[in-house]
Amino acid sequence: SAAAGAARATQHFVLTVDSPPTVGSLLAVAARTGSPFTSIVTTDGHPVPTVSTSSRLPAGVSLVDHRDGTAALTGTPGPGTGGVYPIAIAAANGVAPAATRTLVLTVAQPPVLSTSVARAPLTAGVPMAPISVTASGYPVPSIVAAGLPVGVTLVDHGNGTATLAGTPGTPAARTYTVTLRARSGAQNVTDRVVLAVSAPGPTPTG
Repeated sequence: SAAAGAARATQHFVLTVDSPPTVGSLLAVAARTGSPFTSIVTTDGHPVPTVSTSSRLPAGVSLVDHRDGTAALTGTPGPGTGGVYPIAIAAANGVAPAATRTLVLTVAQPPVLSTSVARAPLTAGVPMAPISVTASGYPVPSIVAAGLPVGVTLVDHGNGTATLAGTPGTPAARTYTVTLRARSGAQNVTDRVVLAVSAPGPTPTG
């Protein structure tokens, strides 16, 4: 009847569907020591997930949760932090299962070159005392030398160290300015070592 129809009531309600979190597909981030950077991490799910990590981060870098389903891996990598950092990004919102995805942060570090001596006196025909060369940085720097005396070589050990060694073969006295170069990625640094080669002494007569 009309009266019965008028008595009907309509009620509206909100249906909330919760869903487990997911982490976006950002998998690799590149940074450089001493240079600020920011990379955004995105998540999905309901309620809005919180984002965190318990992985080791380079000094000067942190993960900041924006509380809106996004977070920022941000900061300025400190000196000496060059390397590769696998970072497990976790998202949780109380709905199982929680989500974890690994992001790989690669921090490039400019090379720094040093030697055990700045000037070395040598004698032609006499084995020289080896000179150690070291280069820090990431990726591990390669080391080369130019301007060496005949008989002297540089051996790059492939681990950021090298050795200058050999027996100078030049019979006459001469000073050599040897240029050492360390290369890490697209970055180069140079240093110099002075090798002062003197002529051999007179041969003793019997």
